[in-house]
Amino acid sequence: PFMAVNAKNVADTLGQKGSVMIEKEKLLAWDPDIIFIDEGNLDLVKQDYQKNPDFYNSLKAVKNGNVYGILPYNQYSTNVDTALVDSYWVGKVIYPEKFNDVDPVEKAKEIYAKFFGEKGKVLYDKMKEVYGGFEKIKF
Repeated sequence: PFMAVNAKNVADTLGQKGSVMIEKEKLLAWDPDIIFIDEGNLDLVKQDYQKNPDFYNSLKAVKNGNVYGILPYNQYSTNVDTALVDSYWVGKVIYPEKFNDVDPVEKAKEIYAKFFGEKGKVLYDKMKEVYGGFEKIKF
């Protein structure tokens, strides 16, 4: 989703492809303005927050309320449909003026319908029910 909207992803500086694990100290050093959390792992992040609130609260994105959930799009392989859906949400968050005419939820329903037919129109609602959907994350 980040490459699709030409967003700067600080993790790209690692020069690794795919999923990467980073130390908390690295995240502190990056101190990003905005953080997107894969909602498939959100419960783990919230559990860790309960144990380490000072760490999270020291991050600029958390302090400023700029933490957002994205739908999980890598499950065994990349789910291109959901990665594309997430791209519109990421774009809306990072570049609101360029995506001001985009409703990410309606765009998600449109994209899922293209991939899965009429049944796809309800897929975002089901994903939202399970994962949380496009929203700010509050700790």
